[in-house]
Amino acid sequence: MKSLFFIFCIYFLLLTFQTTIAKEQTVSIPDYPHDSLGNKIEKFPVIEYTADGIIEIDMTWEPNVIKTNEKVTFIYQTYDPATNTNLDKMKYDLILIQNGDEIFRDEGLTSIGGDYRNFIFEFPGPVEIRFENIQSGGTSGIQSAARAPADSPSLRTVTFTTMVYENPDVTSTDEIVVQPARRFEIQYEILVAIIVIPLGVAVAAILYMKYGNREIDYE
Repeated sequence: MKSLFFIFCIYFLLLTFQTTIAKEQTVSIPDYPHDSLGNKIEKFPVIEYTADGIIEIDMTWEPNVIKTNEKVTFIYQTYDPATNTNLDKMKYDLILIQNGDEIFRDEGLTSIGGDYRNFIFEFPGPVEIRFENIQSGGTSGIQSAARAPADSPSLRTVTFTTMVYENPDVTSTDEIVVQPARRFEIQYEILVAIIVIPLGVAVAAILYMKYGNREIDYE
């Protein structure tokens, strides 16, 4: 009986020791954001450029330190770095790659020079936030070299990186991620047609009322 009790005590001590070691080995969560290599991000937005230097993307995410099972919002804006002008109507593909696997892909179109996406990560690990196929998505009043087609799609790619940490407080979530509504973008050609056509009809009606009913006197 004593030997059984002694074995139980040894087992309990070993289990306690293993639990303590596991806790010590748990990756601590920093109180600052950093990229996937551990380099501290000093301030937001993080700024990156396409390979051809034509387009600038300013990226912010909230919360700054990303944890599993917690919604994160990626907020980004597109600029022409040559003129420091905000670029609207820019099409892009947004891809999230974690631990080498693509876990999210969506197409987008910047509205007033920016857009956002929501996401909840299930697993910890390094993450790439990649923008591909960035190109003009319609006529805009903002003229820029970025409106011209790229020589190669690879030149219009921008990548940001960060780290996702295991959430010690939330182990699962039933929250449904809602993306921004697909807004109907009114192109300038449509806008011109909406204004010009009714205006033309109104002018024609006025001219008809003024001259159309006149009787022509040949005498």
